[in-house]
Formats: sequence, structure tokens, C-alpha cells
Amino acid sequence: MSTLPAVTRPPRDAGFTLIEITVVMGLLAVIFAALVQITGQGAEVWRRGERGQELADRALAAGRAARAALETIAGPRPGWRGGEPGTPQLPDARFLLHDAPLAARSPEAASRDTGSEAAPPVPNRVQVLRSSCLLDPAREESLLVDAVRAFVERTEGIAPSDELVAEQLAAWPRRGRGELLVLPWPADEAGVFLDLRVGERLADPELRLPGDLGVAEIASVEDLALVPAAVLASTRVVASGLLHFGIECWSQRTQSWTDALGRGGETRWDSARAGLLARPADAGAADAGFALDLSEASRLDPRDDVWPRWLRVTIVVAGAREVPPEGYLADPLTAEDQQLRVTRADDLPDAADQPWLKVDGEWLRFASRDGELVTGLRRGQRGTQAVDHARGAAVRVGREIVLQVPLRAGRDADD
Repeated sequence: MSTLPAVTRPPRDAGFTLIEITVVMGLLAVIFAALVQITGQGAEVWRRGERGQELADRALAAGRAARAALETIAGPRPGWRGGEPGTPQLPDARFLLHDAPLAARSPEAASRDTGSEAAPPVPNRVQVLRSSCLLDPAREESLLVDAVRAFVERTEGIAPSDELVAEQLAAWPRRGRGELLVLPWPADEAGVFLDLRVGERLADPELRLPGDLGVAEIASVEDLALVPAAVLASTRVVASGLLHFGIECWSQRTQSWTDALGRGGETRWDSARAGLLARPADAGAADAGFALDLSEASRLDPRDDVWPRWLRVTIVVAGAREVPPEGYLADPLTAEDQQLRVTRADDLPDAADQPWLKVDGEWLRFASRDGELVTGLRRGQRGTQAVDHARGAAVRVGREIVLQVPLRAGRDADD
């Protein structure tokens, strides 16, 4: 019986079958897609975190600058009680918080654009704070040098020499007090961004230009008007890129800062109670005026002056100019519309967290948001005017910071 030799097969070359390769490639594709999604989400979280930190830093810097200015506010000198009863006398110190119109474009700019005289648009309004303040010696000396030089030139009719200025400076009394001006100022013609400007000046009447009133001498609504050139020349920017700056005052009538029944903070104040800020007869509910205001006779009677005990400052800062806004209008918005749609709504807050939006130069308060739809709008808030907005207008939120600053000069009306 013969034995057949065993048949052996040649070994298979090492490698993967087509099916195995297909399965592995599918798995790799799923893993890669997941990694891309996770990386994209991480990058978005990182971007939002960086933007939030930048806004927080800008808000804190603006808050420090505002607090530093407001903490210099000073009331009457210790022991000062005014003159004899019934004798008219200007107050030793005054705190005046009022609003002023700031047109989005000046008449000169409108004239340049149209080639003819054009009325400025309906202006937004901002709060202006003028008050007596304390001056540190270095700041007072700096102000004195310029003021005395201008005084000598005005009174002598010659350009004074350094020796003459030095002689006058040596004889001029140092008072350690002056006048403070704090206000937001538009940084662009649309009124979107604001600069916080602060300025101090000496309280000496001799050093002021003719017709330039001190804060204690303001006696009429016309005296409250601002001259833009004078504001820019006498103030400096201490914070930029703001969307809003507002001040409330705690009075003897105030129950809480958020009271909606007329017992909240005062947004206007005149410590002299001179009748300048009383509520007009035809004013709306939002125009409450100064509740403690009296009359012109009170301006010349310092014994009934009243000072706030606390200031509450609300500041909203925007991101850097090159950073896109939180969203854009998806449709045109008229001045009467009570709802709007926003593209890129992921960065918008809910009403419970932060119910404010700024569309171009107009502030709006909203009641609710459902995705891209924002409803329950209250138009023309925070001193702005309700106007039409085009599709694609920028919608901004910014970062809000709230400060509470105590005033040592606080005094109730019945003190």
C-alpha cells in the first residue's frame, strides 16, 4: 500500500482583508468626528471664557476709575452753617446730578454730510454730575499753575513771565477744594460707545473766565447746558468702551434700589433744592424729577440743603472694538416694534439673568427670549430714544458692574 505525500498550502501573506480595513476606517472616522466636535466645543468655551474675562477686567477698571472720582466728593466745610437766618447766601458746597442731551451727531457734522444746515437727530441723554470735591496738593498745584497764568494774562493783558507766575503762585492761597465734573461722553457719532470723562477745577471765582459759573452759582435750567468744547478741554478720559454709565442717589425716601413704587433711588439731585429739577407738569411716569426739590429761595438758604448718603453706580462695558457684538438684528426694527429677532443668539442672556440689550445707540429692556426671538420690549431705556434700526444692526450686551459709594456729606432734609 502506497502512502501519498501530504499536500501543504503556501502560507498566506500578512495583511488585512478589505472588510477589516473598511471596519477600521469607519471606526476611525467616528472617533475623528467626535474629536473634531469636542475640540470645536472646547475652542468655543475657551473663546467665551477669554471674552468674559476681558469684559470682567474692563468692568473692574472702569469701576475703580469711577469710585476714585466719586470718593473725592465733599460737602460743606466742618462747622459751616451758613449766614444769619433770612440772609440770602450761596452754599459752601453743592451736589448736582442732572441729565443733559447729547446729540448722536453735531449740527456741524450734519452740515458737512448734507452740504446744508440740518437739525441734529433726537438726542440721547446722559447724567452729568457736578459737585464740590477735595483736591490733593499735587492736583491743586497743577491746576493753579495753568489758572494763575491765564488770570495774569487776562488781567494784565500780557503774556506773563515764569517769574511773575511764580510770584503769584507763592501768594495764592491753597484751599484743598475744588469742583468735580463726571459724565459719560459719546465716543462715536452713533452714540454706541461712551467714554467716562472726569475733570476737576479750582473753586476760586477770581480764576474763572467771565460768565463761567461755579456749581454753587447755577440758578436756572439754562445754566445746566454743556458746551462740548469746554467739556473736552476740561476733562480727561478715565475709562473707555462703555455702553452705559448711570448714577442713583439714596435719599430719606428711598426704601430699596429696586423699589418700583416711587421709593427707589433718585436719578436727579440738587443739594441746594433750587427748583431746577422738579418734575414738569407734563412729564411722563419715567420723568420723576427730584422729589426733594423746592424753589429758587432754597438755593440761597444753605440750612435746608440735602445730600445723598449713598451713590449706586451702574456701568456696562463692551468688548474691544474689533470683537464682534453678541448678535445682529435678523429683521428691520421700527421704533414701535415690541419684539425682535437676533442672529447668533447663543451669546444673548435670558431675561432672568440680564434683561438689557443695546441696539446701535438705543437701550431696550426685554421680558423674555426664546432662541432668536426676543419679546416684551420696552424701548428707549437708560436715557436713549426709541428709533428705527436696519436689518443687521449690532446687538450688544456687555458686562455690567454695580458700585455703591458712601458719601460722608450725607444729610437728610430734616437734619
